[in-house]
Amino acid sequence: DDILDDDDYALSGTSHDQNQNDIAQLLLEEDIDEAKEHGFYAGYDINSIECSCWIGFPLAGMRTDLLYACGLDPARSIAIKLVFTDPPVYGACCPNVKQKHVFIRQTSKKDFSKLVISECQHFGLWWTLEQRLSEYLSGHWTELAAAQEKMMQKLQERNSVASAP
Repeated sequence: DDILDDDDYALSGTSHDQNQNDIAQLLLEEDIDEAKEHGFYAGYDINSIECSCWIGFPLAGMRTDLLYACGLDPARSIAIKLVFTDPPVYGACCPNVKQKHVFIRQTSKKDFSKLVISECQHFGLWWTLEQRLSEYLSGHWTELAAAQEKMMQKLQERNSVASAP
């Protein structure tokens, strides 16, 4: 009999925190896939220290005079990196520029699955935009976290139904 009953499952070493981390990982993957479906460049990297996610968009097609005025190269893309640490779980805390958890750069890369900050360049307004994004996230984190929690509950329910005997 390969099916675990509730008591066996409780003793199997799976913790609630690990389950929540798994659901957060699934949500990250779905968010990245959705961003790509909408034409954005997106990717992430998770290790024992941090969970980093990237999203970006090409600048081609925007007014070149405005891009140059902002110090941007129209042949490149904007790349936004959000970092989650302590714990290194997607959405675990509000990324903050003072903690070096918010980055906005430009890059010629299109594959964000392996993007690293050293492959990106500063541009004229990068610091201002990082500050503004950090302020926005701080001011809206409660509602963003609530929306994420709601999505995680839906994913949890979906996984429970999928794994039911």
